[in-house]
Amino acid sequence: GQVSSPRAPAVGLDMGQVEGHACCSCNGKKQISSQNELRTVPLHTIDTEELSVGAELELNEALQEAVSLARKGQYAEAMGRLLDAECLIDELPSSPSGKRLRLSYYTDPELQEIRIRSPKRSRGPGRSYPGSPVSFHMDGSMSDSSPRLPLAAGGRSGAGDDGSNANLSDDSPRGLTDLRPLLDGLESELKCVQDLCRSAHIFEAQVALRKVEDELRSIRGRSPGAADMVAFGQRLNSDPQLTKLRKIHDRMHKAVAMMAGSMDSPGPSPIVILEPSFGEGFRMELVMRAASGAERDAKGPVTQLIVIVKVQGWPLSLTNTIAIDCESDLFRKEWIKDCKTRKATCGGPSAIYSNMCTLTVALSPLPIHLEEVQLREFAVCDQPPLENLRPGVLVLETGPPVESGAFENWDVPKPSGKRGCYRLGATTKVHYKMQSLSNPNCCDLMTVSSVGLPVPQWLLPIETFKGIVAEKIRGSLKVLKGELVDQFSNLGYEDRMRQLPEFYGAVRSVAGVPPAGSHEAPAPPKAEK
Repeated sequence: GQVSSPRAPAVGLDMGQVEGHACCSCNGKKQISSQNELRTVPLHTIDTEELSVGAELELNEALQEAVSLARKGQYAEAMGRLLDAECLIDELPSSPSGKRLRLSYYTDPELQEIRIRSPKRSRGPGRSYPGSPVSFHMDGSMSDSSPRLPLAAGGRSGAGDDGSNANLSDDSPRGLTDLRPLLDGLESELKCVQDLCRSAHIFEAQVALRKVEDELRSIRGRSPGAADMVAFGQRLNSDPQLTKLRKIHDRMHKAVAMMAGSMDSPGPSPIVILEPSFGEGFRMELVMRAASGAERDAKGPVTQLIVIVKVQGWPLSLTNTIAIDCESDLFRKEWIKDCKTRKATCGGPSAIYSNMCTLTVALSPLPIHLEEVQLREFAVCDQPPLENLRPGVLVLETGPPVESGAFENWDVPKPSGKRGCYRLGATTKVHYKMQSLSNPNCCDLMTVSSVGLPVPQWLLPIETFKGIVAEKIRGSLKVLKGELVDQFSNLGYEDRMRQLPEFYGAVRSVAGVPPAGSHEAPAPPKAEK
């Protein structure tokens, strides 16, 4: 069941052995003593904020995807991503974060489980693992099925992973003479990435961007001094939208894993909230529990909670619901019960429609105010990220990891400093929103939130906090019905939607709605079997 790697470190563990034991060996030759053991580094302990752009982030992303696939039982696909990761090992820098990531690649228990349980690489003629351009054939040979840019006359593809000419034969030209066709091809592929960003297809855009970076790395390995290629690489590294794409994709990937883990974990019975004015099809379930195990942040606030909300029959279509999320500056604080202050800034297409919002809510009757700074980001999902979901939109709200000052393209305000006002820790809220199967004017929502409270549980017990939250939701629903849902067409959202046709066109597409201006009757989403 083992898959050995030609790039394995000098010291490694055979499958099933325990680090530090005398029986551990590397290829049956070198034993590991307690003085020279290979330390296990679980993948979930890797801090992505410490990783550098490039091979480290790409490798971490591939490993995270492999683990996510394995948790769903898709071991063949997980092995495909693990093989993709193998190609990046030699590119890791000798930085502390690079060394930890390399150790994690070889020692993480879940990655070792993938190697043990995955089917053999030969899965039929030309079978490609999802996410990998490499096909493994019945005879064990490999071929690259990904489309390649045209090479200039006399050139050959196949530069080494490190950007060198290691795979060129001795009689091959050592460089490329005409780079214009290659540059034109890169520009065309980059435009595809930008188009995907404009429609907020985050996961697809990241895959396309990675391909552009791989092609550029191969070309520059053969013509390292080409000024046009150097300039193109600088554009990839400095473009604000591409920088934002990399950051959002990393956070979205973690968000999907968080949603998958939290939804399956047991919890207390939910509080059921009904609102007659929303119609008989409306139902909201609220579950709140203390975070446990890997859900807790050792450096986080004293009180850490997991909040799960499921909504059926929200009385606005998916497109209109996403417009409320995206055009955050149009949302009024009066629509949230006991909201005292609210300020929002929209990032626009260059920030892939993300926005930042700061609000303060009173926890009456307690003499406590909670202040929250949240960054909201979007990913249109033509394919649902988890089982039992439908095509929809992933909406991620995170608290910036800085108290104030610059964070990415945002300027985080200082805490209010008022007595009794506490700023929430770096909370994470993952929303997945889908068009309703039964009503084209409604949508269904699912939310998993990690909430950090800077107050001890003896001061604010979970049951007390849950009751306060449920009461505020009930009060807010009544206000939202009269002032937002019923007045939607008069609030400026439709004008904003017309200004961003690529984004809202993509949302309409996953909702099963014809493009704006079409007179075709909308087709209802297909029910899952």
